[in-house]
Amino acid sequence: MTAKPDELVAEARAILDAMGSPQDAFQKLDLVLPSLTPDCALKSDTALFADAWTAFGLVADRIVGKELGDLSRSVAETPTEPRGLFELGHALLSQGLARHAIPLLRHAHQLTPEPAVRRALTVACQKAHHYDEVVELLSGGSDLTYADRHALVFNTLLVGRVEEALGTPLGDPPDENWTVARQQLDAQLRRAALAKTLPGALSSQDLRGWHFTLTGAVLLHLSPYGFPEPMAGRYAMLNDSKERCAHTVEALATVLDIVGLEPPRIVALPDYDSEVIATALATRMNVPLESFGTGREDAALLVAYDLGNVADLALRAVYHRRVGQMLVEHASQWTDPIELAPDVCGHLHQINTPFWKDQGVPADPHEHAATILKAAPDDEDLSSLKAFTSAVRELVLEALQTEALRPRQECWMAIRSNQFR
Repeated sequence: MTAKPDELVAEARAILDAMGSPQDAFQKLDLVLPSLTPDCALKSDTALFADAWTAFGLVADRIVGKELGDLSRSVAETPTEPRGLFELGHALLSQGLARHAIPLLRHAHQLTPEPAVRRALTVACQKAHHYDEVVELLSGGSDLTYADRHALVFNTLLVGRVEEALGTPLGDPPDENWTVARQQLDAQLRRAALAKTLPGALSSQDLRGWHFTLTGAVLLHLSPYGFPEPMAGRYAMLNDSKERCAHTVEALATVLDIVGLEPPRIVALPDYDSEVIATALATRMNVPLESFGTGREDAALLVAYDLGNVADLALRAVYHRRVGQMLVEHASQWTDPIELAPDVCGHLHQINTPFWKDQGVPADPHEHAATILKAAPDDEDLSSLKAFTSAVRELVLEALQTEALRPRQECWMAIRSNQFR
């Protein structure tokens, strides 16, 4: 039986009064705060609103610091004061608590629709995947800044209104700080215009088209589990298999053939898992395998098993794409990804475990690579991947021949999938 909001707040307060874990108390409050609006404090839930944010203040005191705790207590006492709502909402955003900030910022904006409040609400809604609210908030505004217009175009794209996004005037960036963001949005719009003409047409089930549009990456494999609902082609918790690794090897060979790339060498990023998949690819393609950091990464196929497991120093070295260089990631984390987007990714997961992890002491990477090459690839028809790659070939080649920062990869979800919290 689900506990009521006031019961959850009482349980959180009991944990704190007993000097229990503030993280445990927050787990209780996390089920309540995102649904509490400040105006409910003016109606029937005055005590609930005040008690919940007072309890959060105690949590904040012990985890973050007294400044956030004081902001929480101030809002608990005066829930209609727009400055306090804005300051707490902004502080929550800085702590990664966008869902909790939205009701506060929304009410602050209703009371005082100032540009700074609107901007904070826009950021919070985008981080919480409330793209439609961003579009509603910014559409028709007469005092929009460049940041507002940028957010309007991007979020209009994310809600699937591609033609509207393409036709919305953006204007020139105010300064060079917007140069990279503008270049990436322009590239997303170009990819969207092309993907919209393909069979998937950026529909609510076109994960491959949307993934390419937003990151520039070609997605090799769509999960058949929970397709189209509730997973839409992504995996949640996955024990990887030699067959799935073999699929990445064969599907990547197909993509390279269509694009017309013959990498002179394969470079494994410096971790054991990446060495395994890179060794399999080098053997399959009959090209030399080289270690990362030798200075021969130009015009190479850089291979990672999961970029989230690669050391920061190596990641920083590949943030800037060199001409002719392709970055491939076999297993790409989608719920909390690193910012760096590869050029090709095998599959999207929330939690992924390589098949060799349950085999005790790591073997020579060549042993696991040989296992992959002997396996029959996952039984998946590659015809749709071939058609898609053929259609986007020119944009892929153009990107690979451009020296630039790699596209950002964030937790954008134009297509929603279930995930574990």
